[in-house]
Amino acid sequence: MATGKPDRTPSHGILEQAVLSITPGLEVDVEAAFATAQRIFAITPGFRSMVLSRELGRPDTDLQLVRGY
Repeated sequence: MATGKPDRTPSHGILEQAVLSITPGLEVDVEAAFATAQRIFAITPGFRSMVLSRELGRPDTDLQLVRGY
């Protein structure tokens, strides 16, 4: 039955993405901040996973993906 509200059951998921521009020389700081954020997200209800990936060929660009339900 459609209610007009998104279905947030575990069988359906939410994927949030963010493209991050990294200032050269601050890569280690970004990774440390990501590790802190990951611990905070991990205790949030509905959290599934969080990944940070460096874009090949563009070391100043990271992709952050957060999955939840």
